[in-house]
Amino acid sequence: MVRLFRFVLLGGMAVLTVVISAGPAIAQKGDGDSQNLDPFSMSIEELFSLKVETVFAASKHRQTTLQAPSSVSVVTGEEIRRYGYRNLAEILAHVRGFFSTYDRNYTYVGTRGFDRPGDYDSRFLLLINGNRINDNVFDSAPMGTEFPVDLELIDRVEVVRGPSSALYGTSAFFAVINIITKKGKDFHGPLVSVSAGTLGTNSLHTSWGQRFGTTSDFLLSVSRYRSNGYQELHYPEFDSPVSDGIARNQDTDGNETFYSQATLNNFSIQALYGSRTKQIPTGSFGSALKDSRNHTIDWYGDVDGTYRKVLPQGWDFNVRGFYDRSGYDGILGYENNSPNGEQTTSLNKDVARGNWIGQETQFTRKFKSGSILTSGLEFRRNLLQKQENLDLEPEVSVFLDHVDRSNVWAAFVQQELKVTNTLVATFGIRYDHYSTFGGAINPRAAVILNPTPTSAVKILYGQAFRAPNVYELFWHQEGFDFGNSHLRPETIRSAEVVYEKTLNENWTVSVDAFRDDISDLITQSPQTGAPGFVNFGKIHVSGLEGEIERRTVQGFETRLSYAFQASATVETGAPLSNSPRHVIQAKIGDSWARGWVWTGMDLFAMSSRLTLKENKIQGHLVSNFTVATGKDIHGLSLSATLYNATNTHYSDPGSSEHEQDAIGQDGRTLRFKLTYQRK
Repeated sequence: MVRLFRFVLLGGMAVLTVVISAGPAIAQKGDGDSQNLDPFSMSIEELFSLKVETVFAASKHRQTTLQAPSSVSVVTGEEIRRYGYRNLAEILAHVRGFFSTYDRNYTYVGTRGFDRPGDYDSRFLLLINGNRINDNVFDSAPMGTEFPVDLELIDRVEVVRGPSSALYGTSAFFAVINIITKKGKDFHGPLVSVSAGTLGTNSLHTSWGQRFGTTSDFLLSVSRYRSNGYQELHYPEFDSPVSDGIARNQDTDGNETFYSQATLNNFSIQALYGSRTKQIPTGSFGSALKDSRNHTIDWYGDVDGTYRKVLPQGWDFNVRGFYDRSGYDGILGYENNSPNGEQTTSLNKDVARGNWIGQETQFTRKFKSGSILTSGLEFRRNLLQKQENLDLEPEVSVFLDHVDRSNVWAAFVQQELKVTNTLVATFGIRYDHYSTFGGAINPRAAVILNPTPTSAVKILYGQAFRAPNVYELFWHQEGFDFGNSHLRPETIRSAEVVYEKTLNENWTVSVDAFRDDISDLITQSPQTGAPGFVNFGKIHVSGLEGEIERRTVQGFETRLSYAFQASATVETGAPLSNSPRHVIQAKIGDSWARGWVWTGMDLFAMSSRLTLKENKIQGHLVSNFTVATGKDIHGLSLSATLYNATNTHYSDPGSSEHEQDAIGQDGRTLRFKLTYQRK
C-alpha cells in the first residue's frame, strides 16, 4: 500500500511540474484574446464542441473523458466500419495497451501485461447499454464471434481502464467495456449489409429503425455469419506413424444474432439474442484431433427495461430490471485404448446453463456548485447455475451434475466534489454481499485538475475484486478435479497518473503511468494432486502508455500509441506467460478524390511472449488495409479490407487444455462489404 501511494505522489508531482512549467491555464478564443474558463460550468454540448469525447461508463453519468475519474478511450461506430473490424476483440486490440489471443475456438483480450492462458475474460466487465452480460457460470465476457450484437449496430465503445468495482462490483478488474448501440432514431428505415471474403466467409445483416415524434423510436435487427475457416491446419505435436497431425475441414464458425430496441418517453427496452457454433481444430482437452464432431455452442439472451425520470431538487432517477440467460455446450470426441488393445471411441459433452434476474436503482444529482452525487442499489438473483459433464457414446455416463443458486446485492455511492473551478476530487465506495462467501468493500479516489477545458491531470487510486465463479468453485470430474469451494476473491489495488490534452482542433496527446498489485490470484495450481484452482501468490504490474492523435476536418486522421508493461510474480520475480513487454498500435486514414474515396491502414505490433512451457514466442507486426467509398451513392457504400496484408506468420500461446505450446494465427485474408442505408 505504501508503494502505491508513493507511486501516486511522485507521478503526480512529475506531471504537475510539466503542466505548471507549460504556462498559465488559459484557453485561446477565436479572436486572439485569452481568458480563464471553468470546464465544470460548461455544458456537455459546449465541451463536445471543443472536440472532447464524452463517456458514460466511467461514473454512470455522461461526462467528458477529461472529467472522468479514469483513463478512457472511445471507439466510434464510424471508426469500426472504416477499418473493417470484424469482432469486439479486434476493436479492443487497436485500443491503447490492449491485445488479443485466439486459440481457434475463443478470442481473449489482455491489457497492461495480463492475459492468462486459459482465462475466460472474467476480469473484464462487459456491458451493453449499461447492462452486464458476463455470464453467471464462468463470468466470461464474449469477445469474439460469440458476441451477441452485430457490429453494424454499435454507435460507440467506451473503454474505462483500471479497477471499477467501486461502481460495478465483480469483474470490473482491469477495465469496464460499455457497448452503446444505435437507436431507432439513428435510422431512416432499412439498412442492409452483405459481405464475402476468403476462407468461405460471408455475412448478412438487416435492420430497420424509425423515429416516432420527438421521444419515441424503434429498432429491429437480425444478422447471420458463416466461415469455412482453413481446410488444413497442421499441428506437429500430433504427428505420429499413423497420423499426419493435420486437422481437415474443422475450422468452421458461424453465428446468428437478433436485436430489438424501443423507446417511449422515459421508458426504454431492449431484447437481444446471439448464438454461435464453432468447430475445434486443435484437439483440446485431449480429444481426437481429427474428430469432426469437436465443437462448441454458445448462446446468450437478454431482456432489460429502463425507466428514467427527473425528480424535484435536480435528482435524476434511473431504475433498470433485467432477465438474462446463457448457455454453453462443448462436444469432444476421444480415442481410447481398451485393455485388449483395441481402439474405441467416445463422445463427451460439457454443459453450462445460467439464468438470472435483477434490478438496479440509481440516483444522481448535480448541485449548483458543480459537484455531483451518484448512489445506487443493485440486486441479482442467480436462478440457475448448472454444470454437467457426461459421455454420450458408447453409452450415457454422467460424471458431473451440479446445480447452484446464489444472490448478490450491493450499494454504492460516489461524490464528485468541485474544489475550485478547475479542480475536482472524486471519492466512491461500494459494498457487495455474496451468499457464497460474504462481503467485499471497494473504494476509489481521484483528483482531477483541468487547467483548460481541453486538458487534464488525473491522479487515480482504485480497488477491485473478482469473485470466484461457480466453474472455479465446483467443476469436477472423477480423476480430473478443478473446483475448489474454499477459494477467496482475488483483489487488485491500482495507482495511476494520467495527463491528457487536446493541443488544438487537430491534435490530442495522452500519457498514462500505472502500477497494479494483484493478490490471491485465482489460477490453476502448479502442484500435482492439488485442487485445480487455488488462490496463488501476488503479482505486480507496472507500465507507461502514451498516445498521440490527429484529426482534420478534411478527413485525414492518424493515431500512434505505445504501451510498456512489466508484469511479474512477487515470490519469484518471473514474468507472466502471454505478457508482452511492448505493444504498439498505429493507424492512418485519409479521403481522396474530393471525398469520394477513403483509404486506411492500421498496424498492430507486440514484443515476444512466454508460453506456459516457458518457451518464447517471437514478436510480430500485423497490418490491415482498407479502401472504401467516402460518400454514399444513393445510399450504397462499398469497402474492401485486406487483413494481415504482409501474410505475417505468428502464433499465440496455447492454454493448459492444448497439446500445442503455441497456436498459429490467420494469414492474409480479404473481405468485401456492401451496405445500403436509406438516407
